Amino acid sequence: MAATLTYRTDCGTFSFASLYRSSISSKPVRDDAGWTVVAVEHTLDVVGYVTAPVGTTMAQAREDLNTSGGHLTYLDKGFDIEVNAAGSTVRDVAWGPHPQVLDFTPLGGDCNAARVHWRVTTRIPECCEAVSSVRRLMAVNFEVSYSIDECGYNTEQVSGYIEIPMTRRSPGDRVPPDCVDLYTEEVLGRRPPAAGFRRKGQTRKVSKDRRRLDFSWSDEEMPSPLPRKVGDIQCTHECETTLRQGFRTWVISLDASIKMARGVPKSEALKVFFKLIETKRPGRGSVPPGARTLIMFLPQRFKVSDDVFGKGSRFSLQATYVQRGPVWAFLLSSKLWDPIEGENYEAWRASMQEEGASRPTGGANLLTRAGEALIVDLCLSGKPATPGESAAKPPPAPRRTDVRDKDDPVKPPKPPSDESWLRYENRLRYRETPNRARHRPLPSSPRPDPGRIPGSPPPRSPEATDDAGRLDGFTGAHGPAMSQDGRPRDVFQEAASPGGTIVLEGYGVRYGHRVPVPHLKNIGGVPAVEMGRETEETSYEASLGVPLFRTDWVIEYALPELPSGALPTTGNPFLGTDGDKAGAPTDLEGVTF
Repeated sequence: MAATLTYRTDCGTFSFASLYRSSISSKPVRDDAGWTVVAVEHTLDVVGYVTAPVGTTMAQAREDLNTSGGHLTYLDKGFDIEVNAAGSTVRDVAWGPHPQVLDFTPLGGDCNAARVHWRVTTRIPECCEAVSSVRRLMAVNFEVSYSIDECGYNTEQVSGYIEIPMTRRSPGDRVPPDCVDLYTEEVLGRRPPAAGFRRKGQTRKVSKDRRRLDFSWSDEEMPSPLPRKVGDIQCTHECETTLRQGFRTWVISLDASIKMARGVPKSEALKVFFKLIETKRPGRGSVPPGARTLIMFLPQRFKVSDDVFGKGSRFSLQATYVQRGPVWAFLLSSKLWDPIEGENYEAWRASMQEEGASRPTGGANLLTRAGEALIVDLCLSGKPATPGESAAKPPPAPRRTDVRDKDDPVKPPKPPSDESWLRYENRLRYRETPNRARHRPLPSSPRPDPGRIPGSPPPRSPEATDDAGRLDGFTGAHGPAMSQDGRPRDVFQEAASPGGTIVLEGYGVRYGHRVPVPHLKNIGGVPAVEMGRETEETSYEASLGVPLFRTDWVIEYALPELPSGALPTTGNPFLGTDGDKAGAPTDLEGVTF
């Protein structure tokens, strides 16, 4: 069989005469991992003669001998190559063959021939079952790196590439027949994030010739699962109290910044926050048996803000909680460290896959498609091309959502009577009246006149009396009868038995229930007789229709006799105490303990 060297383009076939010298060098092209040979690169160097077909010129011959993607046939004594033949499965994998005319020497006269030094490079797979003319993968490689933080949480970083074989359908075709990005779902979709991990920072880069795609991503371990369909959430839960509040009244703050998955209405973040409130609302469930605690929920502030042109919404709730138990009991019941109820890694991952957020092409499914790129060539400008397809699809219309629920987690229920107290104070002011009469006797001589001339005799008042004129019954009763200046002292007389007065002054604040005015019955066994009272009641809406009541009182009582011992302590329903019952009990009615 005679040696054959031809190169066919859309304009014709150019054959080298049998008088040519050729040499061929080959080298295997391996994937980046070095695992396998993805193709063999052949470089054919030829010095010989070409003759232009009838009806063409040598200028056309030179043009076509420099055109990539033609049909190359090289049959020469055992080293046979045929690439891009019509109907053949052996095609160049890298937009070749790529020819180059190195030297062109026309042969004179009318022979329409030339001596040519020509070199052509082609990459083809060499194996018994090589198929490169249909949709196939040529190489998939990736590398993995791991990092572990100080708490033991892991981060997995993956980077790699996908490569496909591709060349033109014909030398004059301007539209790539395939694109490597169309294989993204098929390849990368097989490696979703592991349970308990969240994929972040996905990148894809499609090469200019559309044959290679470089990708990378990072999978970070999650300390706890996120709520369903939430792409990102930052939430803080704070408990605060002060000594002034007696470590019984706590202010709880729940602040969250929530980003929903693409395509999920931003208003769905409100449902997520409501569920956080329900989950994080303190309750008795976490308190160990025997720990006495009493908790009441009173919202004070609720704030919502939306990043209008962004992805997220922010929520803030501040509420007051009242408890009777120790600090540790409240903190355990506050659910400060409890996970979100009903959430798990698999449910979150499934919800994100449902919305397409964890898909390799993202929620918008952005892909570089074959029809989007055109091969720009001055020599091909007059040939038609297939219209390109837009890679970006319009975002889906927002889905309607209804966040109205029958149970509003922000609205607290009306608490039981014994759990409704917010503040309660009582003060007892005791005033003892000895019932003494004060008498001021007249002096025996007039007081010195500051305007009298010294040495002159003092005038005698007709009302003046001597010491014998003092009132009887007052001498010696309370000390000397005469002062140092000679005037009689004031004298006191027990007019009646001593008496006492008690003033009960205080206020109470109650949530959802009116505050009863207390009534003092006795102190230390001495009956208390009410002499007058002043009360004032104020009510206003505390939160979402649940009223808050406050009553102030000032009540005065008279005691027919003096009680013994110190003033006792009154009962306090807020603190859950019944008052001082030792020695001198205080009988206080109208207060529920």
